[in-house]
Amino acid sequence: MSSDESANAAENPTPETPTEAVLLLLDESEEDRAQLLEQLSGLSVRTHAVASTDEARALVETLDRLDIYIAGIPEAEGKSVFDLHEELAARFGPVATAYCSASDMSSYYPLVHRGEMLFFKPIDDAVLREWLSKAAGVDFAEPASTPPETAASAGEELPETTLPPGTVLGDYRIGKLIQHDEHFAMYEAEQTSIGRRVALKTLFRQWRRDPEWVGLFAHEARARALVSHPDISLVYEAAQERGVNYYTLELVDGPTLGELARSHTGLDDATLWRVLKVIAGVLNYLQANKMAHRALSADTIFLVNSGHPRVANPVKYGEPIEDFSTQMVRIAEAIRPFLKGPARPDPRLVALVERLDPHRIDAIRTPHGLEEAIRHLEDEALQPEAPEQIEQRTNRTALIVGGFAVALIAFGLLIARFLVGGGSEARDLDGMVLIPSGAFVYQDGEKIELPAYWIGEYEVTIADYAKFLADLAAHPEKAGVLRHPDQPDIKTTYRPPDWDEIYAAAKKGRKFSGMPLDLNCPAIQVDWWDAHAYAAWKGHRLPTEEEWEKAARGREGAQFPWGDELDLKKFNSGAEDAESGPDTADGRRYCGPVDAFPEDVSKYGVGGLAGNVSEWTATWSTGPDNPDQKFPIKRGASFATKEGFQLTARRPAKSAGEATLWTGFRTASDQDPARLPDPAAANAPQPAAQPKAEGGETPPPAPEPAPTPAPEPKPAEGNATPAAPASEPAADPAAPPATPSANPAPDQ
Repeated sequence: MSSDESANAAENPTPETPTEAVLLLLDESEEDRAQLLEQLSGLSVRTHAVASTDEARALVETLDRLDIYIAGIPEAEGKSVFDLHEELAARFGPVATAYCSASDMSSYYPLVHRGEMLFFKPIDDAVLREWLSKAAGVDFAEPASTPPETAASAGEELPETTLPPGTVLGDYRIGKLIQHDEHFAMYEAEQTSIGRRVALKTLFRQWRRDPEWVGLFAHEARARALVSHPDISLVYEAAQERGVNYYTLELVDGPTLGELARSHTGLDDATLWRVLKVIAGVLNYLQANKMAHRALSADTIFLVNSGHPRVANPVKYGEPIEDFSTQMVRIAEAIRPFLKGPARPDPRLVALVERLDPHRIDAIRTPHGLEEAIRHLEDEALQPEAPEQIEQRTNRTALIVGGFAVALIAFGLLIARFLVGGGSEARDLDGMVLIPSGAFVYQDGEKIELPAYWIGEYEVTIADYAKFLADLAAHPEKAGVLRHPDQPDIKTTYRPPDWDEIYAAAKKGRKFSGMPLDLNCPAIQVDWWDAHAYAAWKGHRLPTEEEWEKAARGREGAQFPWGDELDLKKFNSGAEDAESGPDTADGRRYCGPVDAFPEDVSKYGVGGLAGNVSEWTATWSTGPDNPDQKFPIKRGASFATKEGFQLTARRPAKSAGEATLWTGFRTASDQDPARLPDPAAANAPQPAAQPKAEGGETPPPAPEPAPTPAPEPKPAEGNATPAAPASEPAADPAAPPATPSANPAPDQ
């Protein structure tokens, strides 16, 4: 640090005159502090420069007032300068605040309050002065000396408005111009370091010295970066290069509804229903999160991946929409062209689009109203036709004969169901939820930081695991690639014990070992090596203990997904066999489908974390019985858990080869899962060879014998009463928590 700066500021403060604003400059870079001090020279401002938040806290104890706070975001512990701002505001009241960095700041957008400023280093002198004048009423004279030339003005050869193809801005090479107005331009671009195509939006260079336009542009990027919805395009990063402020977004690869309509390309009814459902979901998300946005229109709704709708990020800086009448008109305009032509459209679609007219008495006026109307029409379509409706169109004799035939068929189906079993149908339950970056309360109160990540909305199901095994059977060479480097040689297959019986029972909706199963129940009797291999096959990984706990407890550290009060009816546990009795528990004896517990859902929307089955994590730790050896940790209670239901409970396994009826898993990912290839697709790339586990924190596991789970009784059929499951090993409250890997990042 520059000790002279802080010492002079703290020990020899010069009395401020009434016309001087008091400014705290915090930046760990001595070079950047010196440049900013030179830029501030000549202004009617009293500057105190420090190199760390600790120095800043010591300094402010000597101040009676503070008007301005400028902070460079440090490379490590970046959140600290935002935390300090909260302390300053509590001590001095409103403080004009600006943050600056030479790196991408988009991850910090959630911490920036309305009215605060973001600058990219080096800060343009004119922009800084203008901001000080408007934000803090600082009067300034000519600077005592001319500030050095900055990188922002080193690219004066660039045009003031649109940029030519081939222009390089940092890691991006600009391609063709997509659109522009008098302030902004949108381009196709390539992120050269990874060969990714992106959309790149710029603020024209001619506005780079105007703090209002620079601030508006930064706040728009911030607002868009806060969006986390599977059907809205993403913002990647924001930066400034050669005097150009820009940010990059996902380049949606597909035609818009407007382009399809103009080319007279038709869409079937099923696609139009999907479009309307996505629009309703997106609008409800934006309204629920109070996000200002531009109206969705035919030119901002894309069709990708064989007809799946995706919406160009519509969020803008400002106040949220109160009146949706214009939005409803835009939706009708987007859909109506596809209801024309020789093919007769679904009359329900036509009726719904007509109700988007705001002048109708029965007009749909809100996103919630649109979603409810769609749901009502879907439910209506599923209702069986009333007998009187059939009678109106059917000859009585034909009805009698047909009714007799239907009765015979129904009787035959009933017999078949009795003899064979009704079967089960797999639902699409392999979605993932984005958990935002930031601090959360871990275990008994420790706050730790985690970067953003995705985690499975539900545990991996039997149907999901069956796809994995089928792909390995078709491509046996993949098994070697998926193998963990510490996996015992005797572990040669990822087929769980009794898999054939489990899968057969699940397909038919029958029982295994007394346990009713269907394809949507969690994959059980998987050991840690199985879970690791499946995750690697998907291009994912297992979640760490910290990631699992944050997804379950939220930022504030709730004891259960729904809050701090234990409610045995909200999740699947073994409490029905405990002293509390069956009337206070969930009513299930064994595991159920992963989506069967609507109240066992965390604030992030992750289901089944409190109960049903315990889950493998990526974390290995010692246990009380083997303090010198590390074994994988399971988290979450299960249908066999009698006590210790808190989400903080840690459940060390006896070995990585442990395979039980009450253990399953879910996966996590550092990448957007929507961009990962389907591992079972014919042209899917080979899985990457597996590195040493868990970022180097996991030591090699102890050598273990072949997985030999206790034999289970064969499936009980008919109405036989199944035996109660064995109790799951109690959670170990004394087991030390694994050391979290700190990776500071802001929260949303």
